[in-house]
Amino acid sequence: MAVCKFGKVALMLGIQTLQQAQQNLMVDLVVVLAVVRELQTVGAQDRARVSFIFMQRKLLEQV
Repeated sequence: MAVCKFGKVALMLGIQTLQQAQQNLMVDLVVVLAVVRELQTVGAQDRARVSFIFMQRKLLEQV
């Protein structure tokens, strides 16, 4: 009987640990997604800046 109780407690602790690990992973995933989104915006801004500079040069060449 005591072995059974001990097994139940160990199982419950294991489940709690897994749930905490899952929550930690979810937090990590949210952070990673935020960083990726930020990088994508920065990339889009850089592309816009490069194309703007390119357009400026083209206009200056025409003058």
